[in-house]
Amino acid sequence: MIRSSIKILAISMLIFTITLMGASVDPLEGFSPEIIKEVRANNQQNETVKKLKKASELYPDIKLPKKEDVQKKELQEQVDEVAPYLQELFEDEDGVVTGKVSEKRAKRKSAEEIISSEKSTHIIGSTIVAGSGLSKILSASCVPTKTYMLSSFIAYNKIDTYKGDDVDLSTDEKADQMHIYYIFTTSPFENFEVSISFPYEKWKIDTPRLVPNGDESGLGDVFLRTKYTLASQNSSRDAKIALGLGIKFATGDEDKLAVNGVTGEPDFEIYAAYEQNFKASKVMFNARYVFTGDPTLADGSTLNIDDKFIYGFGVEYTKTPTLTLGLEIYGENWGNYGDKLEVIPSFKTRIRDDLSISCAFPITITNDQEFGYDFQWIGGIEYKF
Repeated sequence: MIRSSIKILAISMLIFTITLMGASVDPLEGFSPEIIKEVRANNQQNETVKKLKKASELYPDIKLPKKEDVQKKELQEQVDEVAPYLQELFEDEDGVVTGKVSEKRAKRKSAEEIISSEKSTHIIGSTIVAGSGLSKILSASCVPTKTYMLSSFIAYNKIDTYKGDDVDLSTDEKADQMHIYYIFTTSPFENFEVSISFPYEKWKIDTPRLVPNGDESGLGDVFLRTKYTLASQNSSRDAKIALGLGIKFATGDEDKLAVNGVTGEPDFEIYAAYEQNFKASKVMFNARYVFTGDPTLADGSTLNIDDKFIYGFGVEYTKTPTLTLGLEIYGENWGNYGDKLEVIPSFKTRIRDDLSISCAFPITITNDQEFGYDFQWIGGIEYKF
């Protein structure tokens, strides 16, 4: 075994020397077919390792396959798994990885930092109000430091219930709500995230079965949320805990937009989020308490609005490097103003490293709050830089 290895090494050095001298003869001429096959396989293996090492310099988080595994048939599968974003890697006619990473791609630092933070799998996104997570459940993770994320969501639903009772509309009647959110999220320093949401609200009710009737739109209540991750490890199965604060500013006109939840008073929120990361999935738990503002009525009296407790559970599963599936259980307990519980399937797909789109489909299990829906559609697009 040792003699054979020495022999192969010597022949490889001979090939290298002849190549440098510009010789046109076949340096393996005269050797047995077995030796020729093994020498070429050895050279092919070394070349592949060099290419992968070059890739690892540009993408430090990539875990390379062991050298002895390079010749195995599953090499391409390993490369696909650990380096799905090295699009310039390709196969030659023999199925051997011989590509290289372009300088243009190597310069895309911010996108690669995002990929690194997602462990080359999970697609980072914002909730529809503010803060990174699923559609309504917050994650305990923060976006990567000095990464900026712009998000926009549209949420649309028909008004199907009023204080828990079904609203059966005729064909010429209409009752619906639409919320459009513009969200900016960043982490100015490690483990600290800031997110702010600017909502545009619109509703239309044209039926005697509901009050009020009308068609109104305008700026809703701006929401600011912060998050601090207490525990974080550089493990693919790390657990994280985050605490956060939120404030809803009274920027919306409650006289026009009360149907969409605008109260005309600020709310304050405290919350905790827990997250357990696995290789291809994340599990998240949320608990939030909202101190609701009490609006002043026309006669000068104060309307006491109950505080709100929000809870939830979410699972995120990465089907492929460009597709992440989600499932959430989201609930609200609003005292005398009713309870709400819904299940939310969702997905996110990556169009390119810095751009993704998402869809979520909240389905109501129970809702006895003022205006409710049986089903809601949420669509979003997010850009990271």
